[in-house]
Amino acid sequence: MKDLRVALISRTPFPVGPVSTIRYSTYCKAFARYGVYTKVYVLHPSKSLEAKLHKETVGVFDEIEFEYISSSTYWSESLSVYIKQIIYLINVIKSLFSLKRDNISVIILYHHDLYSVLVYRVFCSIFRINFITDKTEYPYFFKSYGRLKKFIKKIELSMFDRYLVMTRELFDFYSYFLKKNKDKFFHLPMTIDISRFDNILNEESIEPYIACTFGVHNRDSVIDTLKAYYIYKNNVTEPWNLFLFGNFDALENSKELIYFIESHKIKNLVKIKGLLSSNEIPYQLVNSMCLITTAREYTSGGFPTKLGEYLATRKPVVCTAAGEIPIYLEDEISAYLAKPGDIDEIAKKLICVHENYDNALRVAAMGYRVAETEFNANNKVFKILEFIS
Repeated sequence: MKDLRVALISRTPFPVGPVSTIRYSTYCKAFARYGVYTKVYVLHPSKSLEAKLHKETVGVFDEIEFEYISSSTYWSESLSVYIKQIIYLINVIKSLFSLKRDNISVIILYHHDLYSVLVYRVFCSIFRINFITDKTEYPYFFKSYGRLKKFIKKIELSMFDRYLVMTRELFDFYSYFLKKNKDKFFHLPMTIDISRFDNILNEESIEPYIACTFGVHNRDSVIDTLKAYYIYKNNVTEPWNLFLFGNFDALENSKELIYFIESHKIKNLVKIKGLLSSNEIPYQLVNSMCLITTAREYTSGGFPTKLGEYLATRKPVVCTAAGEIPIYLEDEISAYLAKPGDIDEIAKKLICVHENYDNALRVAAMGYRVAETEFNANNKVFKILEFIS
């Protein structure tokens, strides 16, 4: 199996990038540590802060080789959308030369469209390369698809040999939608790199805080976090601050959130910290008193990567029992679970953590054990490699 040569083809920056980069980086690192040649091919530059700061276009990171097909990590401000699309289309073709040169035997296409799937499918068929994809959510806006669009998406997805899927819900969906043998699907839960949270200095904070990270898609229900925090702060002595980490201005309901903060006079306690780089996240999470996420549902069918990172900090986690979270976590055993949308119950969990912090740390230790066993790609590397080969 160690004679495998694995390519991960992505449209997000590497080695530092968004959630999707974190996802594939974890198992790519596990492959490389197992002794399998592993390389990430990035199809085009991006406009992210990480891409602007990281200027290396070829190299090795955590034993994973990488190559930017464009020989550039950051999109020029002067390029139009039309030009960017042309560059992308050309780069898909250019990547074939790199894949052949590197003698790749397995391709994992992380982000794809019909064009890229067709090109790589033909390439893989000619050179007898296994063609894999990793699905962490439903196809975008799938519920609004008409019959024709569903048919085209089915054709696109049917071209892969095998499928990694993040949740059991997605396992059932894709195997049914594609009418394929379930042996072609591998349930690979959300994976994180636990080592990112090791050896981080846990400082005695001048102002103890609860950490909340969120995305701009608004599924994190930050308003529920604020409402629960307001109840919590009125029922404990010396309440901890609430730090909000994320692109606050990009939230659809940012004005509603600001109004709530100001009208409830908690502006001195709630700190809007803004977007963190991937490298800053571990320090800020580890140095919190506890962490919170209050999603009401995961309509994408996915699973929150942030939850795995929360658990990896060894700090207490307050979260809602949305999606498949209760499959892995038990209330007051490995985390503090509340019903989605139940503000009073979420607040009670925060109060419980605050008033009995020694016990909360014991719960956090069990949560870490869950992350270490269930969300650690190193524990599954042999089975994944066996599946994709």
